[in-house]
Parts: sequence; C-alpha cells; structure tokens
Amino acid sequence: MERKKFRITKNSPTECLPIKEIVWRKTFDGVCVLSGTLPGTGFTVFSRGITIPEEIDGETVTELRGEYCASEIEHIEAFGLKRISIKVVPDIFCSGMSCSIPDLYGCREKVESIDLEFCAKEMHVGVFSHSKVRNVTFVGKVLDDPDWEYGSFSDGIFQECTSLKNVSGFWEGYYLGCGCFDGCISLVSIPILKVVQMGDRIFSDCKALPSIHLSNGLKRMGSYVFLNCVSLRDMYIPDTVESMGTGIFKGCTNLMTIHIPKSISVFESEMFRDCKKLQKIFIPDALKRIGDYAFYGCENLQSPWLPEGLTFIEKEAFFGCSSMNEIWIPQSVTSIGENAFAGCPRLLIKCSEGSIAAQYAKENNIPFRYV
Repeated sequence: MERKKFRITKNSPTECLPIKEIVWRKTFDGVCVLSGTLPGTGFTVFSRGITIPEEIDGETVTELRGEYCASEIEHIEAFGLKRISIKVVPDIFCSGMSCSIPDLYGCREKVESIDLEFCAKEMHVGVFSHSKVRNVTFVGKVLDDPDWEYGSFSDGIFQECTSLKNVSGFWEGYYLGCGCFDGCISLVSIPILKVVQMGDRIFSDCKALPSIHLSNGLKRMGSYVFLNCVSLRDMYIPDTVESMGTGIFKGCTNLMTIHIPKSISVFESEMFRDCKKLQKIFIPDALKRIGDYAFYGCENLQSPWLPEGLTFIEKEAFFGCSSMNEIWIPQSVTSIGENAFAGCPRLLIKCSEGSIAAQYAKENNIPFRYV
C-alpha cells in the first residue's frame, strides 16, 4: 500500500483547503483509492464533496472504496472511476441527514458498478439518473417517519439508466419516489422493497424485468407503476395494499396472473389496459367501481366474477375482451358506461329482471338472460 499527497489548485477559493492524505493501491486496471481525498475542488467553496485525482503515478484512478460521512460526500468529482464501493454514515452534527448519497460528476458515463451502504432520512434526488452504471448493490435504510418529505427514496434515482441490469440489496423506508427505475430498459433484478407508499411510474418501461417482489406493509401504490413492463408474467400485490393508481399495469402484454388485495374498492382507469395475456383475475368483494378502460384490450380475459356491491362500470371498461362468453352483472350496479362491453362478440350478460344491466343489454343489442 502506497501513500501520496496531492494538492489541486484549479480554483483559487479552494487553494487554502487542507491537504488530505490519499491511501491507494494498484488494481488490475489502474488505481483504487481507499481513503482520503481532496475537498470539493472544481466547485464553490461552500460545496461539500470530494475530488478524486484522475491519475496517481501515471495510473488512472478506476476505483473508490472506503467509509465517508454524509456531510463530506455530497458529491464525488472524478473522471476515470469505473467502480465505487463505499459506506456512507450519518453525520451526528448534521440534523437533516438528507444528503446522504453522493452525486457523480465527470464519471457518469464510465461507472460500471456501485456498492453502496447508507442510512439517512432521505435519499438524494436523481443520484445516478442517466448514468451508464450496469450493476448496483444497494443496502439502504431510510429512517421511519410518516411524512412524505422524510423517510423517503426521492424521485428519479436511476431514471433512464438504460444499461442498468442488476440492483441487489434491501431498501427500507416510508416512500419510494416517482420514476425511480423509469426507463431502465435493461433491468432484470431489483432489491427487496420494504416501503409504505410507492409513487408514480416507478418501473415504467422496464421492458426486461421478469418479476418484482413487494413486501407486506405496502399500503398505497401510485399511477402507471408498471407501465409497459412487457416481461412481467405473474404479480403478487400484498394484502396490506389499500389503493392502486391509474394505469398501474397498462401495457403489461405478457402478464398472465395477478393477486389483488381483498381491500381494493376501485379499479382505476386503464388499470389493466392492453394486458393481452391476462386470463383470470380475482375481483375482491370490496370492489365498488371499475374505471374507464380498466380491462380495455384484454383479449384473453375469461369471464370475471363481479361481486354484489359493485356500483359503477365505466366507459369501455371491458372493450375488446373478445374471449369473454358470459358475465354476471349484479343488481347493485347502477351505471354502465358507453361501450363498456363493445368488441365482445360472444358475450352473454346474466342479470336480474328490471336491472340496469338488463336495460343496457337491450339498448346495445347484447344477448342477455335473467337469472
């Protein structure tokens, strides 16, 4: 192990900052920095972060390892890094503990793997978004706090990381922000998620992702969470979930089976739109409303059982469900929207005499039978 001292004098405000000794060793493709760095050169004097030398003794610095306080590593300025393996620890003098994960400057196009361990109140916004990182080991705990501003993984952490394939580890916290993995078209594995709320579009366009594990304790899910996840085949939503947003499974063309929690009372608009391979679905007894286009284009959907207590079937809810041959519509239904069952050529509606369903069938020339 070798020790060198460096001073960067790029910006005069930082020239007076103390030299920090860098401990390093050679690796198979360059140099690994093990501890020490230069503080914040290349940024304002108030910017908290570290700068990694581009070279040491003529060798490119390709790796960073070590343990750092959150207050000293708001950003990492480096230009040749390929691998990062660090532990970020809370600063007891920093009450907010909100900027716990470093932003990357100069090396987003080069970093291939990240091993990151942290504990904080909030995960920094958009840390690795649009980078070329491929593999991440991420063990993170965001401290419990029933407040959306804290205890959260903020929006866009890995948004549009098109080369990202594997994220392993364990994420625990209150809120998983919008678009965390939005556009990660190569992603095939994700960490275990233990959160209470999920924002919008978290996995949208994750076209290679074959499965997702959601832990008990999850209560609310945002809109378009799994939009266009075309490799998803089976999905289990924990029974602790109380609400699910608009278009949550829209475009999941290979989704075949799904477990819906018993407490769900609304299927929001476009919930299963264009889930072409979806055949069977358990509809909970608590369901009161089936929203616009909820099952639009589910061409392989077999006749679902609609529970007594269902009140609204909104427009084009079952449009194009061409495999349905019969459906029981309970007398509790008081409204059926326009074209709710259009494009269902073999459909027979079973209903009660004098019901809204009977009236709808007559007006739309759909075969029906009283039961």
